Amino acid sequence: MCVFASWQNRNKPLLTMKKFVLLLLSLVLALPAAAQKTTFEGLELEGSTDDFIAALEEMDFVREAEDDGDPMLTGSVMDYDECVVIVHAADSVVFAVTAGIMECESWEEVEENYFDLREQLEREYGAPADAAEYFEDLPDDADDDTKFEALLGRQGELAAWFSSENGYVTLQVEVPDTDEPESCFITLYFCNENNAELAADDPDDLDEEPADDADED
Repeated sequence: MCVFASWQNRNKPLLTMKKFVLLLLSLVLALPAAAQKTTFEGLELEGSTDDFIAALEEMDFVREAEDDGDPMLTGSVMDYDECVVIVHAADSVVFAVTAGIMECESWEEVEENYFDLREQLEREYGAPADAAEYFEDLPDDADDDTKFEALLGRQGELAAWFSSENGYVTLQVEVPDTDEPESCFITLYFCNENNAELAADDPDDLDEEPADDADED
């Protein structure tokens, strides 16, 4: 009994250390996904426009043209092929990427692909910080055609926002601004808020006049 008791006591610190390591590991794994930075296909949204585009081209993205002065490319995004990608920069520093994932012509396409992308983002960034996923005055037993018509008629919305350490990602279904839209588009917007500040106009800097030297003695 005494030998067994001595063996137990000798191993107590070891058991305690094991529990400590397991607890530490569980805490690390439980850290919010928002602790990571916003990335686009593994690339951080920073650096020069030329370097960022060169990195995308190495990943088989193809540069097409420009959209209002912003470089536009096509390629695969989150396992979706033939996506249209627009790179946004301020003072030649990348701060965001817009990705047109696909056009949807039915509720089945919207539901399948929107929630697939939502699930992928949730695995990377954690649960959405906010979401707007609803229909207005639509019965619970509405069929797919009714849901799609309601979505095109802007009687509902599908959008989710995911936070990161330095920005956010927005997933949404966009309806064309036309009288009778027949389809909608799933888009993603990846943003580095720190660099985005470079693109914002600072009203304090507008019409700022230098000090009048005549007032100095």
